[in-house]
Amino acid sequence: MIHSFRRSTGAVTLVSALAVAGLAPGLCASARAADGQPVPVQPRWQQPKDRPKSLVRPARPATPAKVRKKKRRAVRPVEARRPEIRLDMGGPEGPLVPGRTYEWPYSLTNLGTKKAEEVVFVAPVPYDLEFVSGQGNCSMQGPKVLCSVGSLGEGRTYSGVITTKVVESAKPASTVQGKVTVEWSGGSTSGAFPAHSVSPASDLVVTANGPAQLQAGQQITYTFTVENRGPSPATGVTVSTPAASTTQTTVQIVGGQGCTAQGDQGVTCQLGTLEAQQSKTFQVVFKATPKASAGLIYVKRFEVVSGVPDLNPDDNHTVVRPTVIRYLPTRDREEFPRPVRPRPMPHLPEGEAPRPRPVAEAPEGPAAPVTAPVPAPRTAVELPDSGGDVRSRVDLALALLGTGLILVGIGARRRRAGSR
Repeated sequence: MIHSFRRSTGAVTLVSALAVAGLAPGLCASARAADGQPVPVQPRWQQPKDRPKSLVRPARPATPAKVRKKKRRAVRPVEARRPEIRLDMGGPEGPLVPGRTYEWPYSLTNLGTKKAEEVVFVAPVPYDLEFVSGQGNCSMQGPKVLCSVGSLGEGRTYSGVITTKVVESAKPASTVQGKVTVEWSGGSTSGAFPAHSVSPASDLVVTANGPAQLQAGQQITYTFTVENRGPSPATGVTVSTPAASTTQTTVQIVGGQGCTAQGDQGVTCQLGTLEAQQSKTFQVVFKATPKASAGLIYVKRFEVVSGVPDLNPDDNHTVVRPTVIRYLPTRDREEFPRPVRPRPMPHLPEGEAPRPRPVAEAPEGPAAPVTAPVPAPRTAVELPDSGGDVRSRVDLALALLGTGLILVGIGARRRRAGSR
């Protein structure tokens, strides 16, 4: 019989003497040799491990507290601290028009557990694009754009923008794409440059030619010319002018060649498709009512549009600006000339014809440039000569003057004597 109990010093197992003496034959049999001699029993800690299961103490189930304690004591794997950057890049919406500039935003986010040092954004400029500028410390080095970001802390995000221009020689329907990378000390990552297609584009120019003046009650015609300077065909070309703000006006659009009136003053002219380097013309008729006041300047703006983007929209409009003038009779005044009275010439005697002006003879040799004739200076008309001497006439005049003075003096003396 086996008895077990626990004390503070450990577990002790006592074997009853009765069991050793004969009540436990199994135990006694194992303690005797073949010749019947008793074999000393070994201590439990020296017994072999293949002893019967009846002598092995069953294991107690582990409590939840012990399970949690073992988990805490378990060795956890230590992860290496390193930066990890995510690259996000966007682009404009729709196709790219040659000759225009576009912005390409990008962002860098550090998802790692360590700050990233010496971060650089590298973007090779795709074909058909030209680098214009970049936000931050960006520069063009060879075919690549380098933007220095510096340090990027854990969980931080850096945002930037690069600006490029589409070359005018870009072929329509071609694709703009490439590959961008982000480099830092100890690592790098890459991403795709957003792919965009090049749109077909044209350059439309509209001009107007017509009279600058308009009489009340009269019609004038303006000729419009639309030209496509390329490089792509322009589809759905339309020339239009908006309607007037008021319902009544003194100048009206009567009609146009291939045009449709819209409202009182609006008109739309459909030209269809214009190939590169092709032009078309049409006419629009304007009329001023009899109530049009003189001095009124009629201004009308015509604009051309098409179904493809325009490279130079500044020359897509023209302005018609005729001026209303006062009414003039249609018959010519020269049909009824007034009689012309000859004016007498006071410096010539009656019946004497004026002297002809001398005409300079042309010198021989090469023809000289034609110049306006210089009028001859006017001279005083000479008195007819009676044959007398000029000196005698002067003496006679002096004698008459002296006689007059003497007579004046005599008259004065007589008046003074009579007064006395």
